[in-house]
Amino acid sequence: MFSSVFGFYSCSEDDGPNDGGGTGGTTQTALLGKYNLSDNDNYGSVEFTGDNKYIVTKFLDSASGLRSAKSSAETRYIIVIFGDYTVSNQSTENNYVIDLQQFGTITINISGSGNIDVTINDGENTYNYTADKADEVTKFANETKLLCNTWKLDKAISDDGEEYTAEGQTLTFTSNGTFTVYTPNLDEWDIAAGITNYDYGTWSWIDSKTIKVEYTSYSSDTDENTGKETYYSEQVTGILEVVKLTEKEFVYYAPDDEDPE
Repeated sequence: MFSSVFGFYSCSEDDGPNDGGGTGGTTQTALLGKYNLSDNDNYGSVEFTGDNKYIVTKFLDSASGLRSAKSSAETRYIIVIFGDYTVSNQSTENNYVIDLQQFGTITINISGSGNIDVTINDGENTYNYTADKADEVTKFANETKLLCNTWKLDKAISDDGEEYTAEGQTLTFTSNGTFTVYTPNLDEWDIAAGITNYDYGTWSWIDSKTIKVEYTSYSSDTDENTGKETYYSEQVTGILEVVKLTEKEFVYYAPDDEDPE
């Protein structure tokens, strides 16, 4: 996401409601949030935001497809699946059947005692899990509400004033502390190597003007003799200094010395 040549980044609100964190766009407010699934080899978490977007993380045992790469644990691969959702049925107050565009259905049942059962039907198989709901970010409530959104990166300006086009890259912050970067146009080398379109991780406030992001960055290398691809992942920590943050605009500065690319 970060390049040492870039200094200021200007983002505008992506299409849709301006609160990607979970308070607008849907009336099913009890559903919103991130559900961490019980330990398994298939799915890691499901998350629903207030602008009717979902984020699903799925594990793989090998590289497969454009969006797959090693997880930070270096023991398995992960894909991040994004899309729109609708709540198709709600038989009781705490039982939700959610249709996920280009994925399948998820049923979430929250018992009176607070236990959460999640059933995932991905169109091929059905999986049953127990889940814990992730905590929400509570620091700096006003700033958090503004930040939690999907932002379209409009331009980047280097420290020497040179301007670069962002070409459709988006940043997403959710109220459960999820941070993702989507890069729509990878070059031919990246596509051939199976590099993911999505960087996935977390964000947190250092203070009301400083954001810490931690995410997994993916790359691969080709053996010139055998042509074999080796996949790598690197845990990246970055600092974003907030220059301007409104409902429609997010401008931040990424200091070079906090840019470990």
